[in-house]
Amino acid sequence: MSELQLALIAGGVAVVASVWGYNRWQERRQQQQAEQLFGDRSGDVLEVAADAAAPAERREPVIEADESLPPLPEAWADEIADCVVRLDFAEPISVLSIWQAQAEWSEQIERSVQWLGLDSMLQHWRQLGETDSGRYAVVCAAMQLADRRGPASEREIDLFLDGLHELLRRHPGVAQIPAADDVLMRARAVDDACIAVDMQLALNVVPASGRPFDGAAFRHVVEEAGFALQSDGFFRTAEDLFALARLGGDAFDEFPEDAMEQGVTLTLDVPRVADGLLAFDRLLALVGDLTTRFDCALVDAQRNALAAEAISAIRAKIADLQGQMGQRRIAPGSVRARRLFS
Repeated sequence: MSELQLALIAGGVAVVASVWGYNRWQERRQQQQAEQLFGDRSGDVLEVAADAAAPAERREPVIEADESLPPLPEAWADEIADCVVRLDFAEPISVLSIWQAQAEWSEQIERSVQWLGLDSMLQHWRQLGETDSGRYAVVCAAMQLADRRGPASEREIDLFLDGLHELLRRHPGVAQIPAADDVLMRARAVDDACIAVDMQLALNVVPASGRPFDGAAFRHVVEEAGFALQSDGFFRTAEDLFALARLGGDAFDEFPEDAMEQGVTLTLDVPRVADGLLAFDRLLALVGDLTTRFDCALVDAQRNALAAEAISAIRAKIADLQGQMGQRRIAPGSVRARRLFS
């Protein structure tokens, strides 16, 4: 074997080793991000988020935080669920200018992007919209990091951060804009945390003897229980705790008022309810009412009767997952949970 061949082999081994080492470093760094964001630590959410944000590769001049500023409304900007960037402009900027600037890139982002302006007179944050005619010296931009579609993509993050840099070039100001790699790892950590505790429970109710339900009577019962047929073909409760659909989870194209032959599926979105066990008990109570009034049975996906042991196991799983949510700083049923599990 020639010296050239030996050199090429050695070089190849070095490249493979360096790639493996880099991947291991990235995995460890992402795990640390997840622990910082969702670990069981003392301190408030803003402190945890600040710890998780590494110095930016490219950023505007750093400003001193104003401790007197009111907290951001969690429904619009959440330091855990979002990438939140505060921008302090040299002169108040019109919302029209913000909207014209962000129109160039915001439509390419699938995640929720919110703009908030600080009302200096009333000392509270306003959610900004296209028709807002105000001017603001302090603005926060927030892009949601994850939802049930997955984490924000690298492209989405680049568009968001580059858009903020461009806004500051057009309208002088200062901000601390994080590095895209750090935001991407945060997004993946948030998504991993959500996947670990996600549970959408489905209970199937089918005719026990093969005889169809009386559709009109069945609809009357579920409406008495607080369900209403929505425009998307699903029955939902007012507080959006439960949904009712065709067997298997499909929407009703048209609700059968005469005969329902296949049965229905009742669902409970566990992360989006504050007390999962109480909600599950309410769902079981409705099923019990249905089985009393109609000749039907509660079954699993294979149409086997759901035994008491299975119901107990479901209850234990709900309690476990909602307990884990609390440890991960995603309180079940909270605004944060409803945004992340959407």
